[in-house]
Amino acid sequence: MTGPQSSAPVDSSGSSGKRPWIRGTIKASHASGPPMVNWSKVQLMYRVYKSSGHGAAAAATVVVKVSNYTDTSALTNLTLNLKDFGNVAIGSVAPGSSAESAKIGPFPYPMIDKPLELKGTLNTSDCHVPVKLHLPVSMHFTPTEGLALEDVSAQLASPNWFSMSTKLPVTTGPEHVKSILSNFLRLAEVEHHLSGPSNGTFAGQSVGSGAQVRLLAKIKTDKVKIDLKVTNAQLAEEIVSDLKRLVL
Repeated sequence: MTGPQSSAPVDSSGSSGKRPWIRGTIKASHASGPPMVNWSKVQLMYRVYKSSGHGAAAAATVVVKVSNYTDTSALTNLTLNLKDFGNVAIGSVAPGSSAESAKIGPFPYPMIDKPLELKGTLNTSDCHVPVKLHLPVSMHFTPTEGLALEDVSAQLASPNWFSMSTKLPVTTGPEHVKSILSNFLRLAEVEHHLSGPSNGTFAGQSVGSGAQVRLLAKIKTDKVKIDLKVTNAQLAEEIVSDLKRLVL
């Protein structure tokens, strides 16, 4: 899964100061019922919050947002049905408007350093469509505080790191990118007062496995380049996959 199967524009409002939005997947080609809704013009996003009270295991709660970019089709009595969880009321969503659910969950992660995929359907009074929510692997992470930039440089000189790079589009404004990355990945920015607005170095680790995560970001007006260093190759791949769903 790499993002929503939708041509609708991304609504990135509310990205600053809150948990960031993540793109969900709507399988518009698999919709059932009368063809009353053009699901390719419906957008599914969600915010993920760490849930406490589960010991060392990661768990999350979720807020879902549905935006209706159709011209004439109201999403009447919209609900989200998640496998092994049940129905969540969202309400009716008029054309050109959005609606959010209350917090739902918690959803425990069954495996250390693995993301969690939730499958279900969006349902109106007349039809339904399959959807997926991909809860990020960063719910396993905790920030690493107190490092200096020279500490990170010394650490990365060792051969114990696996490297991956990616470029991501920026739609919320470059001034928000560093706070979104830190919030989403649960990483601490290293000596932020020395980095300036166009660069950032971030550090954290997995609570369960101890795997170390370092991220270097180079930010431009419309994109950000991410250089990721992780002491676990599979975990590095999971992080990059998660980042591609993030609304920046």
